[in-house]
Amino acid sequence: MVTNKVLDEILRSQGPFDESLHSFLLRIIWNYDPTIKPIGVIKKSGGFVYSPFCHKNIEHLFRSYPDHVLLEIIDINETINGENNSIFDCPANYTYRIKDTFFPNKNKNETRLIYKDIKYCLACINESIKSFGYGYFRSFWEIDNKCLIHHSPLKKIPIINITKTIKSIKMIMKGIEPKGAIEVKIQKKEYKTPVNPDDCLNEKYLFPIKFADCLMHPFAIWIIKNKDKFKSNNLKTLAFKAIAEYIDCDNRSNITNDMLIKKRFTYFHLLCSSEEPNMLSDFYLNHVDFLELYLGPREEGVIKEIYSKSKEHKCSTCNLQHCTIKNGTTHKPLSRKKINSDFLFNSSYTLNRIAMQGRAIKILGSEPWTPIDVCIESKI
Repeated sequence: MVTNKVLDEILRSQGPFDESLHSFLLRIIWNYDPTIKPIGVIKKSGGFVYSPFCHKNIEHLFRSYPDHVLLEIIDINETINGENNSIFDCPANYTYRIKDTFFPNKNKNETRLIYKDIKYCLACINESIKSFGYGYFRSFWEIDNKCLIHHSPLKKIPIINITKTIKSIKMIMKGIEPKGAIEVKIQKKEYKTPVNPDDCLNEKYLFPIKFADCLMHPFAIWIIKNKDKFKSNNLKTLAFKAIAEYIDCDNRSNITNDMLIKKRFTYFHLLCSSEEPNMLSDFYLNHVDFLELYLGPREEGVIKEIYSKSKEHKCSTCNLQHCTIKNGTTHKPLSRKKINSDFLFNSSYTLNRIAMQGRAIKILGSEPWTPIDVCIESKI
């Protein structure tokens, strides 16, 4: 059992890499020019902007940081699971925040009323000044009301206006308590079990190689031709349901119908991977081409993913509206023989991040496209 004292030391050891995005932006901006008013980080009302960004005139301050470093600064609290990692999800989704945050090319903040409280622990600030030479806001302060290191309530500054907030934050970063600080009330958190089992499935399984939309029709045809060859009764039942919904869907441009069909095909792929992987391998062998995508706003080669598309489908004549390849993402073809589990973990930044987090996972089969259980302790 991990004691509080051991946990305290683990959390302390994360510094200074546990800095929040708001804090990182403010620190870099004010190191460059202490007089800048960071309207992309602090709202005019005085609270933290919910989704902070770098003002157009100072984007150059962050160009020396590689894309993957900026991504980790943004997603420091993120535990990667199956959400947004289903088989038809865009493999580049998680990278778009790099551009939106650091290179958004905009001058004004959104007019949203929502904001984040500015919470802090002065003891932590003074420790960071002593250890690293500067004070910063820890990332977990944004999601909790107490300091997990000192076991004391956090404090927050009153939201009055941006000028007073800037003055208070600069004092806090120097280890000085600002006037009017309020102690945050610690409330017991309630954890609710999702009512819809789909919510659990969405988080539990990650698909390491996503399908381009051009694979939906070939996948449907393959299921139709092989529906009587499946040995599993569960798989046969799911195959008939998936095909019936696909055929009955008259309007393929209907977003709701499209999502339902993709979900049904996702479940089929998941079950087939577990129960009859050799059948699924036949589909990949005869109908799928593989690509290596170079992601991130500057496509530097560190953030990469493996993607799959239809062999029969030509990208040059494609009329699909939403496609990662058509969006101009740099890519190169990959030989099926080259793709194995080792290659995939080295070439998929998503899987790389899971490995860096030291997560326990379970791969449901031996093929590289097999779904991965990234929440092996969860029950569905």
